[in-house]
Amino acid sequence: MGKYSQARGLVKLLKLPKKVVPVAYLCVGYTKQFAPEPELKTAKWNPEVPLNELIFWDQWGNKFSED
Repeated sequence: MGKYSQARGLVKLLKLPKKVVPVAYLCVGYTKQFAPEPELKTAKWNPEVPLNELIFWDQWGNKFSED
């Protein structure tokens, strides 16, 4: 993720709870191609978690709703 101070700033900005540690962030944009599977899934890094348990709006805990 880069410098420790950048991670602390992200924790403060998104109001993450202490148990959540940012290890990376996603940059959204265009790509020429995609891998057949995400690299972390291929590496069996962690079990898959449903997106509705992971996606929040503006800060931690504000569940996203398409209503």
